[in-house]
Amino acid sequence: MTLLAQDGGLITIVVTLVVVVLIALAVVAAASAAHKRDAGLERLARRLGGKVQPGGLIAYPELRFPHGGRTATLKYTGGGENESPRTYLTIPWPSGSFRCEIFPEGPLTPLRKLIGMQDIEIGSPQFDRQFIITGNDEAAIKAFLTPDAQARLFDLLRLDNSSTFSAPGLYLQIASGMLKVTKASYLSDGVILDRFIRLFLQFFDASLSDPTAGIEFLGRPIDTGVIEPHCVVCGELLSSDLVSCRSCRTPHHRECWQYFGGCATYACGGKQHVASKASGGRQPPDTKR
Repeated sequence: MTLLAQDGGLITIVVTLVVVVLIALAVVAAASAAHKRDAGLERLARRLGGKVQPGGLIAYPELRFPHGGRTATLKYTGGGENESPRTYLTIPWPSGSFRCEIFPEGPLTPLRKLIGMQDIEIGSPQFDRQFIITGNDEAAIKAFLTPDAQARLFDLLRLDNSSTFSAPGLYLQIASGMLKVTKASYLSDGVILDRFIRLFLQFFDASLSDPTAGIEFLGRPIDTGVIEPHCVVCGELLSSDLVSCRSCRTPHHRECWQYFGGCATYACGGKQHVASKASGGRQPPDTKR
């Protein structure tokens, strides 16, 4: 009996050691993958003129970079018990009231249509067969889905088709003044991430390429002398605790200014700010540096 007890104790120790070694190896592998991912994001940030908020073994990193006077953001979400990781990009959209969702047709699409789900058709047979489109302004949707914009969405759909069967490989949402494109997979490879960002920006630019289309939100914002309602860094409404760039007078949330390390307006690079108010108007640029 004593011998059996000793053998059982030895087996327990060995199993415990094996489990500890496996856990240690998994942690090392995860740390190595996270370091490689963050290094790739840092390279992208340098190319794009942006900044990376590093992640870790638990928290995901975040990349913010300027584009056309706006700030785009790359983030990750999910990865919990009931949700696979997703990668998404956001950028402020010129209209806060416009809403639109675009995602690929799936096995449940016929059933959804039977119960009355909206599906806007834009007159492009290939695109209409591939995607479900919903929104609150059919004319505006047809206007921003230019042939170039459609082509970029097809490219984004084909990019890294490693998502689960139940999740669409691509999901586009425009709501509350933000454009968000989600890939239902964890994109960490630097080459794939670079292509994801390029296609996203090409889609955004193609969507806003016709300012004379008669749709108000498609044109570039007109400077009326009033501070724009959305922060160029986070895309949220400018309500309180604001600062403006001393050089170009673009308003920011104070926290967003501090996070970005200066003015987020493309090609400005200002590092000094002045106090601002959400209800105030723009002032002429300060000639003092």
